[in-house]
Amino acid sequence: MSSPLPDGNYKIINVAYSNLDADLIDGFVTGGFTGSPSTTNVWTLKNVGANQITLLNAYANNFASLFIKDESVAGSQTATTWTLVSSKANEYLITVGDAQELAWKLLGPWVGAPVRLEAAVKSDTTENWTFEPV
Repeated sequence: MSSPLPDGNYKIINVAYSNLDADLIDGFVTGGFTGSPSTTNVWTLKNVGANQITLLNAYANNFASLFIKDESVAGSQTATTWTLVSSKANEYLITVGDAQELAWKLLGPWVGAPVRLEAAVKSDTTENWTFEPV
């Protein structure tokens, strides 16, 4: 099975709160305004396996990392391999774990809301993301 997205630079936009995307601010992935001219919300996606990717932040040159339930996704020099799980056309859960049991979840509709790892639920739109090429 090939990856649904090609390697490249993307904004990762939340489905529930479409005015917010994943930004790396002060070492943590948070909700940021999609219209921001900053590159804190640009991620270099690299395919490393079937549906498996790494995400490198263009601004901080750090990878989206950490895979502990109920903790915020953080930036790190060490790459974490994430698995994309399709929930709907062009919408994905960004998951980790042997059974993809944990997913990125945006915890609120405001700028600065944390992105945490929570139990993966395809129907939870706060856990669904779209990838917009930049």
